[in-house]
Amino acid sequence: NPTILDAENLIEVSTLLSLGAWVDHVEATFWTPQAGDVVYLDPPYLAVSKTSNFRSYLASGWTEQNADDLAAKVALWAEAGVRVLISDADTPGTRARWGRWLIQGLQARRGINSKASGRGPVGEILVDTQGTT
Repeated sequence: NPTILDAENLIEVSTLLSLGAWVDHVEATFWTPQAGDVVYLDPPYLAVSKTSNFRSYLASGWTEQNADDLAAKVALWAEAGVRVLISDADTPGTRARWGRWLIQGLQARRGINSKASGRGPVGEILVDTQGTT
């Protein structure tokens, strides 16, 4: 039962936007953040099982190479003084990919699955380039 109209959240977002924050969806190859910017990325997650393989944000799918290319771009941004926060699946591969920065494990609720037993919390990570391991 998702909340369609969350008045409290809308007021909070409105306040943040009025203070100069902005939200945009851009192709990362055509945009370069500046020092002091904070960027949140939620890229497609690589499959963690045979059935968790939705990667159709791109016509060609999301590959390990795409994820590695994104990590290289994030490293350049971080070196330039951009704070980047990234959410990703909690797997050994993603922990290795983002391991140079602070990683916080968390449980995210998933309400969509072909089997009811597969719904519920799943492991994710939040990466912060302002922290190091």
